[in-house]
Parts: sequence; C-alpha cells; structure tokens
Amino acid sequence: TLVTWLGDRLSARFMGGELGILILFGVLHLLGFCMLFYGLTRKLWDRLPDWLMPALCVVLVVVTAKCADGGYSTDTPWLFFFGFITESFYSADYFPILPWVFVFLLGTWLGGKIREGKLPEKFYTAQFPFFPKVGRHALLIYILHQPILAGLCFLIGWVFGIL
Repeated sequence: TLVTWLGDRLSARFMGGELGILILFGVLHLLGFCMLFYGLTRKLWDRLPDWLMPALCVVLVVVTAKCADGGYSTDTPWLFFFGFITESFYSADYFPILPWVFVFLLGTWLGGKIREGKLPEKFYTAQFPFFPKVGRHALLIYILHQPILAGLCFLIGWVFGIL
C-alpha cells in the first residue's frame, strides 16, 4: 500500500497526474490476513466434522459474494477490509476479506484431505510436467507478468492511436 501510494504521489508531482495505482487491501493483503487468521483459529476449524467445513464455506461464500466487488455501500470508510465501501473508494487491486476468507478456509480443508491421502489414487500419481516448471519460476512470473502485460497494452494502444 505504501509503495503504491508513493507511486501515485510521485506521478502526480512529476508527471502532472495520479496514475490510479493505489492498492488498498489487494490480493497480497488478503493472503497475509487469511494466513494469520487461519493460524490463530485453526483449532476451531479442525474440530468441525468433515462434512461441515466445506458446506459451511460454500454457504458463506454464496451469502457474502456481493462483498467481493464492493457491492455494499457504506458511510464508514474503514469497513472496506470486509467489502463494505464508500462511494469514493478506489483500489487498483481489491480483494476484501468477505467472501475470500471462506475460499481460503475451504482450500485449507481440501489441503488437509490431500495431505491425509483421502483423494483417489490417480490424484497422487498423475504427472503434469508443465506445473513443476511453472512452480519453480512462480516468483519471477509473478513479478514480470504485470509490467509485460502493461507494456503490451501500451504498445497496442500506441499502434492503434488510442494512447
């Protein structure tokens, strides 16, 4: 958030306008929150019956889905973490806690079942050589994909006279 805020301020000062790149509670914020939340509440989730956890997560995702895109308007500016935003709220990357924390929790439940070997044998023996190669370079791909895509968009806009 600080880096994107500084980027916006510097662009306003030196280029004459904000870039609109401020990120308030983006995907990295969400993942950090979810990991801390799960770590602090894991014993609670582990006590639930096997059938209840996925059912509960799916129901809560459906019930809170409108929060995903800031579908609820409020006059309280500090509720944006949960998906309740003001009319003037903006974030270049926005993943509120609701409903995504329940998707994360569903993934932790499924990960536990995978770790316990409770899926069909084919799940554990199937091989896809593409995925390990991508996985070994995930950080590089993550870091480079945005500037590459942005560059391509600017190039296409320049070629077609849009920019």
